[in-house]
Amino acid sequence: MKMFSIFVLFVLILVHVRNVFCIGLTTIQDNALCGLIAATTVSNYYTDWSCDTNGIVSTDPCTTLWKNVVCASSAVVSITVNDKRITGILL
Repeated sequence: MKMFSIFVLFVLILVHVRNVFCIGLTTIQDNALCGLIAATTVSNYYTDWSCDTNGIVSTDPCTTLWKNVVCASSAVVSITVNDKRITGILL
């Protein structure tokens, strides 16, 4: 759980960097979200959370309203997954 919390913090830092430098829901957020999805069982619980084979989110989590994802100005600012028993290893 500690590693998962660190990863979520990392995702939020990336979101902050995106907002400061205006880099777009782009590669940084795609990589962070797709890394989380690939490394954990989160998509077993949230089936709308998915990525294509290139590591790009399949649908925009902000415009399609992914469950437990909060956006502001088209950027993911919060994800909440503490109500599930998600497992995985984040490196």
